[in-house]
Amino acid sequence: MIVRGKSYLLRIRERVIEFVSFLSKNRSLRTRLVRSGQLIIGSMHTNPGGRKLNSSVTSHERDIRRRSENKRVSTATDLPKAQRASSGETPTDLGSEATRAISTALNTLLADMFALYIKTKTFHWHMAGPHFRDFHLLLDDHADKIYATTDVIAERVRKVGAPTLRSIGDISRRQRLQDNDVENLTPLQMLAELREDNLQLAAYLRETHNTCEEQGDVASASFLESWIDEAEQRVWYLFETCRQAGTSAAE
Repeated sequence: MIVRGKSYLLRIRERVIEFVSFLSKNRSLRTRLVRSGQLIIGSMHTNPGGRKLNSSVTSHERDIRRRSENKRVSTATDLPKAQRASSGETPTDLGSEATRAISTALNTLLADMFALYIKTKTFHWHMAGPHFRDFHLLLDDHADKIYATTDVIAERVRKVGAPTLRSIGDISRRQRLQDNDVENLTPLQMLAELREDNLQLAAYLRETHNTCEEQGDVASASFLESWIDEAEQRVWYLFETCRQAGTSAAE
């Protein structure tokens, strides 16, 4: 009789362990059962006869929970650094030093782009003389291409996890290309100044390209290569236009 009783308890113990193990793997079912009052984990310590079951049931359950929690913790710590970044930063696999160097270079370049855009547009508005239409349209085209770079540069800064320019004052503090508020400039003076500004911009673009390439920002470096070509093309057009306009004026 005693042997049969022990056998009965062992079978119940095995069934309980299997059931608890099953519930530990099925969170949604466990939650529904707990909410409905049909199951309270940890309360099954006695059998129908009132005898206390072996404490290994709850120990087994604790072991299962502990392993599950350890697995979740190890998974979280094994995530890439970019995925563990705080919510205030854009995730990136670039280091903090690389992010700082890239964002500083790009923000300074962005300020120069805005400065050159405003100057090109201003000269476009104030163009005059016998070649007005040609010069007016040329500078309008140049201004559009310069402006098109600004959104890309600013978004590259944000993508590497840094803030970008916030105001006109921010632009003025960072820009290297100089403004020109002089009135009554001749068309040739305007074109010549823009030629020199674009020549200087091409040099700044190369410097920024080198910084991005050294820090592993190949995406920004790729954009910069195209913008270098565009700046050199503007220099070429402005140089030839100045030479032709100067020849015409001399005649």
